[in-house]
This record gives sequence, structure tokens and C-alpha cells, in this order.
Amino acid sequence: AEAATHTLSDYPTFSLLLHSLMRMAMSLQTLAMVFLSSVTASTLVTEKLPEAGLIKLETMIRPMYEALPRGAGGLPEASGVRYLARRFLARQSGLSVSGLDLVPAHAGPNASGLAAARAQELLRAPAGLPAADAAALAAVLGGAVGRGFGLREAAQFVHAVELIVSNANIVLMRKAHTFSKRASGKVSPKLPMLLGAYAVLYMAGDHADSIITANGVDPLKLLEHEVSDLQMRLRGGVGLEPLEQLLAAAAGDAARSGRVGGAKAREGMRRLRERLDGRHARECGQFHSTLKSMDPKGTGQVQFVTSYGTSKHDWALLETPEYLRALGALEERSSRGVGPGVLIPNYVVGMSGCRVQPDRLSMVCCPDKCESEVLPRLEAVVGGHRASPKQVWLATRPVLQAEGARSAAALRALSAELRELALRSRDRRLAVHG
Repeated sequence: AEAATHTLSDYPTFSLLLHSLMRMAMSLQTLAMVFLSSVTASTLVTEKLPEAGLIKLETMIRPMYEALPRGAGGLPEASGVRYLARRFLARQSGLSVSGLDLVPAHAGPNASGLAAARAQELLRAPAGLPAADAAALAAVLGGAVGRGFGLREAAQFVHAVELIVSNANIVLMRKAHTFSKRASGKVSPKLPMLLGAYAVLYMAGDHADSIITANGVDPLKLLEHEVSDLQMRLRGGVGLEPLEQLLAAAAGDAARSGRVGGAKAREGMRRLRERLDGRHARECGQFHSTLKSMDPKGTGQVQFVTSYGTSKHDWALLETPEYLRALGALEERSSRGVGPGVLIPNYVVGMSGCRVQPDRLSMVCCPDKCESEVLPRLEAVVGGHRASPKQVWLATRPVLQAEGARSAAALRALSAELRELALRSRDRRLAVHG
């Protein structure tokens, strides 16, 4: 909503690295087995969602589902359902399932949107997924192209992905328990030590296993050292809690939950994860504000030459123009007409703002304001996959006005651009996604 040079029809392409998801071509149990075979089969949770739960989930995803483009059979295709699941999971838990990105084989450098993710698709498997499973999964996907998804199938797919993420977190909790048990020398380590171990492993991302398997180091000293390092990384800032405060708050959450034993420990780790993710989102917002302060005219971009090296806490804009171009965050000619510009929202919600998870299947990324505020409004107003310019304007004008940086003339220009775009289509409407 910030880049005045980009219309609403461009919003689905704000990051060229949209974290697409695999389609539901297997049963829930088989799907979960494929994802988690590299971890441990003993942790699998594959129960089907009760009918009431599926109905509730259908209600939650219906606006997104109705707005998806339709294939030849009149139903959303695989690319659309993957997009739906990615957005739903990002909204519910802040996660982007990244290991199963599907890249169109025919897509050129300018390919964008859901339309580019059709026909031939290649599987880019996550690290640790056995090659045989990856090949089998790719074969299933290739053979299922063109099949439409009903609302119930889409809900079942979303639930399957939720199970996969849940199982991955269970694995991490067990690793944290093992780590803290070794460090304390006790079968049941105290909650503060367990939470410290979980925080270390969770924030270590795909390096978590290397910490656990370190040889020749006293486990207690290792844990203390890693916690100390994390404390330095999460040093306090305005609106950003230090690690000690996060650990104490999570322990308090667990105590107030009324749970005991292992259930209390799991609740503490779950709440700690939520708090760490919330802190990450606030960091994203602060860095966004820093870049936005360099754009007093509200163009949605800053000059590369003046913004390069800008930092805030652990953040810094140090990427090359080539990387920013691939990210979809580079405007070849800035709004000031001098050199390239960095598109602020595209950059902040891109890969640079993501933290890889220990399971290597997902990432915690910066919240996408377009996907969290603009698109839900639009989907609710339209109730379908084609929108009139008036519907688009009614849904997006409040967000644009809230920005406070656009003049009445600029808003009129955007409205006129919407109408011009609609005139190019046969039905005088715009695709909500595509």
C-alpha cells in the first residue's frame, strides 16, 4: 500500500520469493510422513480434524478461497491452494513454510503472480528430506496438475500443513529437553533451564543440531555460553524485550496455565516461541519505520545509494542491487530519478527479514501489511475472484488514507489507474489474485 508506483494488482508479487506450498495429493498421514521422515516417525500426529473443526476451518479460509483464480474445471488449482495455505499459516502463526517452494520451470525473470505457478512445476526440497521422498512427491505433483480443489479439500490441506509444523515443533521441544537434561544432569530439568535451552535452539535456526552435537564441551558450560550469547543478540531496545524478560514471562505463562509436569513445560516453550516471534515482528516494524523516515514524500521507496548500510539493532541493508532485484525490492530508477531505488515494503517482507527455523521446513518472516490488511479487506468486499474498480477502491482507500502521506490528487490518480487497468480486461474487472 506504500509504493505509489505499484497498483493493487501487483500486491501478490510484492515478494518474488512467495513461499508456496505443496498440494494435497496424498492422505494426511502420507503427507506428514513425507515431511517428517528426516526427523522421527515417533512424533507424528496424523489424526484427522473432526467435522466441526473442518467446518470452522472452512469458514476461516472461505474469503481467501473464493478470491482465488479458477482453472478450467471452475475450481482453484494447486498453485492457488498453496498460496492460500501459505497466507493462512502466516496469519495464524507468523510462519512461512519455505522448504517446499514450487518454482515454475517455464517462468522467466519477469514471471509473477499465481498465473506463473501453473503447468510444469519443479520441487525444491528442504534440506534433510530423503531424495526418494522428494522425487516421489515431485512425481505426484506433476501428475496432479490441473486438478481443481474444493473448499473441503483446501481445508484438509491447510490442516495437513498445520500438523507438519506442529510435529516439527514437538521435535524441537524434545531436543531442548535432552539438551537441558544433559546440562543439569537431571531427568527432569527445571523450567528456567529448559526454556533457556529451547530459546537457544529455536533462535539458532538450522544450526541448532550442531549445538546439541558439539563434542568435547561440558553441556552445562555450553548451554550457559549459548544463553549468554543470545542475551547479547537480544539486547534491549525501545519496545524490544531482552531475553531475560522473555524467559520470565514465558515461565509465568506456564505457571498460570494450571498445567503440571511435561504439559507445563510444553506450554512454557510454546508461549516462549510466541513471544520470540512477537519480538521479531516488532523489530521488523522498527526497521520499516527507519526506512520510511528516509522517505518523507511517501513514495514507498528510498534511494539505494543513500539507504545502503542503514541499520537498526541487528538489521542492516547490506544487500547488493542484484540480490534486491531478484527479491523484487529494486526499482531500476528511484522516485527521485537518480540511480536505483529500494521498495520499502518489498524489502522488509522479503527473504532478508526471515529467520530459518530448526526444522528447515519453515521460516519466521516479517508481517506483510498488504496480506494482513489490504487483501483481507478486498476479499471480504468482493466475495469472488474478479473485482470491479469500485470494489477495489472501497476496500483499499481506508488503508491508503491511514498512511497519511498521500495527497487528494495522488489518491485520485490511483483511482484512475484502477479504472484504466479494468478497461484492459474483457469483463472490465480485475483479478483479486493472479
